[in-house]
Amino acid sequence: MFHLNIRSINKNIDNLNYLLANPENNPDIILISETWLSPSAKLSKLSNIKVNNYTFISQPRSWSRGGGVGMFIRSSLSYTIFTNFNNLHPHFEQLTIKLKSSSLAANTNCIIAVLYRPPNFDSELWNSNFEKYYTTLLSNNCDNIILTGDLNYNLLDNSNPNTKNFNNIMNIFDLTQCITSPTRVSNNSASLLDVFLTNKPELIIKSGILHDKPIADHETIYLDFHLKPKKIKCITKTYRNLKKLNPSFFLKDLLAQDFSSIYLNCNPNTMLHNFNTIFKNIIDRHAPLKTIKTNKAPTPWITNQHIKLIRKRNYLYRKLKNDKSNNDTLGKYKILNSNIKQNLKSAKLEFINNCLNNPNTKSVWNVINRLLKPSNTSLSHNINHLNKHFVSTFERVTGKSPENIILPSCNDQPQSFIFTY
Repeated sequence: MFHLNIRSINKNIDNLNYLLANPENNPDIILISETWLSPSAKLSKLSNIKVNNYTFISQPRSWSRGGGVGMFIRSSLSYTIFTNFNNLHPHFEQLTIKLKSSSLAANTNCIIAVLYRPPNFDSELWNSNFEKYYTTLLSNNCDNIILTGDLNYNLLDNSNPNTKNFNNIMNIFDLTQCITSPTRVSNNSASLLDVFLTNKPELIIKSGILHDKPIADHETIYLDFHLKPKKIKCITKTYRNLKKLNPSFFLKDLLAQDFSSIYLNCNPNTMLHNFNTIFKNIIDRHAPLKTIKTNKAPTPWITNQHIKLIRKRNYLYRKLKNDKSNNDTLGKYKILNSNIKQNLKSAKLEFINNCLNNPNTKSVWNVINRLLKPSNTSLSHNINHLNKHFVSTFERVTGKSPENIILPSCNDQPQSFIFTY
């Protein structure tokens, strides 16, 4: 288990100097919103601060003065910067990194990001971009996600429609906001503008506001987080191998069955049960159920072409193990390995986007279930109450009562039962 200590501040340099001057804080990452850095990094006090044992990265605002986001990251942490947010509005300010497992516990992964929403950025437009942004993060299959920054939504004012809309988004994505006290206090108001959002609130050790520091425009917020290694769950899959089913023999068996027992009872549920029993007995003989266990999650975006490239890469890897001095093979391996990673990442993102844009709602919900992993608890709704609700909805919309359906009499049973294929 890895302990991650994070601090988030808003533009005030005194807060940054205080954090760096107090070893007790010992933050792993300091995230800054409103850096006021220009693309040339010459117009801010921040550009003159040199910090030992930390790497500074930033995303300055390019279209006007002000804004910008940045991070001080402890040098012992390995990370990569996310850059594949091509579908976002150019004024959506974010800086996102993924900590590499080499600097964490085994099988651990974590995405950390700092965001900034200027007060004049249209709330509806920013929210729609945030949804696209977070969906992209989810597509990277990362277990732990931590977002912070100054969003300029007063989360203490639940009557504000902008706050309500953002809270709805957090509920949809199952995100928890763990800062509860005001982060900007003046003589006339107190607002909660700076946030820490995470998809794993159970891993928070503690969070809050650092009060023992110089008075500033915005408070410094902190988060202590435990990173748990990713557990590989065993997946049990039950299926019928229809490839070995002989259609002629199967149909012959069906035609030989006596289906008249279906009509011995007029109750639809009993009739269906009788049919299912007969049909299941036959198909069990021709294509019995098989159960397998696997530790790998389904990856429908991986094509045969991907598999061929992976096999070729693995061949080069085995060749390198026997001859590590072969620079030609090493070069080919590195290029192919990099291409495979990029292709798989793009294929996965394209698969998810296509599924979410699919008019077939079943496909959409299948993807949502994979991404958000909702609870398996069944909904305890009475089906008769649901039926009454939909009947009353029909009456309200059309002004008519639905017609009763007359079921055929048991005496009207057909002379024969025929399957076609």
